[in-house]
Amino acid sequence: MADIDFVYAHSVDIETAKKNAGELIDGFVQSNAKLIKSSNIAPDGLSGQFKGKGFEGKWSVDEQNVRINMSLSFMLKPLKGKILSELQSKLKRRFPEGHQV
Repeated sequence: MADIDFVYAHSVDIETAKKNAGELIDGFVQSNAKLIKSSNIAPDGLSGQFKGKGFEGKWSVDEQNVRINMSLSFMLKPLKGKILSELQSKLKRRFPEGHQV
């Protein structure tokens, strides 16, 4: 079961949503390079997975929503609120017209 199961509704076309979600994940991987073990994006660019020290997750984007699921290690669970807040902030910057579902 995911510790973070976050759905964010967007109002952009699927190509823009795919681009924005991909850039969000790329930025996350680059800014946390020391913590990331692996990251991959599906060939269609609509989903992906990531793994790091103490966490793993997957993301997907469709015509209406961006969904992010993350499982946190016991050591990272106390930081869940901070991680979720940062995630919300980054999604709001990429999808300013959107909202959390």
